[in-house]
Amino acid sequence: MTNRCLLVLGVLSLAVGACSKSTSQAATAGGSNAQGAAGNACDRKILTAADVTGILNAPITETKAIPGDPQSCKFATAGFTSITVTVRPGAGNTTVDTWLAGRMPLTAVPLAGVGERAAWVTDLTEVVATKANLQEFHDMMVTARDRVKKLFDAGKTEQEVLAADPLADLNVKWAAPQGITSGPNFLRNVYNSFRNHD
Repeated sequence: MTNRCLLVLGVLSLAVGACSKSTSQAATAGGSNAQGAAGNACDRKILTAADVTGILNAPITETKAIPGDPQSCKFATAGFTSITVTVRPGAGNTTVDTWLAGRMPLTAVPLAGVGERAAWVTDLTEVVATKANLQEFHDMMVTARDRVKKLFDAGKTEQEVLAADPLADLNVKWAAPQGITSGPNFLRNVYNSFRNHD
């Protein structure tokens, strides 16, 4: 039987989210399933820096628990970029559905291309998704980062990068028609994440 988990990652800190471990894997890893394990997500090594290092554009220098939330672990770089991962055993699909149904205190919208179970929470700059949907989103984020960094390192201005539209093929699947996840706005955010590190 599979025990579905939810991971929430802060995006402009950079975002992503979700996990899935079979109950036998969870029992092997911690002696019981993740819901019943003692300690926080960092201490239990449900996720490690190696699991999320490819998402951020700098080495992870700190891993710490979130006070009062034993299901979350924050991974940070020497700069401001960080990612918080929250593992919610058995609650992935329910949590995403709750956000999308408007039963949370902030607005969430479906996130294009991240499967049936993903939501973008604009005010929190978070993606809420289940693992099956997340890997493809992660791969897109890494591709976007690499393409824009190449242009940034070549000295291209924001306007030149926007004109070059290096994410045009990704926008077909991933971009929303408007708002923060629209093609141009997403491209600006990726570009400025490099500019803000200098």
